[in-house]
Amino acid sequence: MARSETDGRPIVRTEGTLGGDPRIEGTRIGVHHVVYPILEGEYSIEHMVTVTYPDLSERDVLSALAYYIEHREEVDRVRRENDRVPENAITGPEDLPPELRSE
Repeated sequence: MARSETDGRPIVRTEGTLGGDPRIEGTRIGVHHVVYPILEGEYSIEHMVTVTYPDLSERDVLSALAYYIEHREEVDRVRRENDRVPENAITGPEDLPPELRSE
C-alpha cells in the first residue's frame, strides 16, 4: 500500500480498493470524489464535511487537496478514466436489446 502523509488521514492507494486509485485512508472516498466539487465551486469544504461526507474531517479534505496539488496529473487521469463511458454501456432505452425494451 503506497502512502502519502499529510495533516489529515493519509492518502493511500490499495490494490483492489477503488481500483487502486488514491483515497482517504479508512474510507472508499477517492481524492477525485473530494477535490473536483470543491475546485469547481460546487461545494465548500464545510459542505463536504457536514453534508456530502460527514465521516471526513476538514483536515481529511485538506489532505486530499494537498495530494491533488502534488499529484495533479495522476488525479486528473483517474477522473478522466472514471468519467469515460464504456463502449457497450447502456445509457438509455435505445441501447437495450429489442426484447427488453418497453413499447
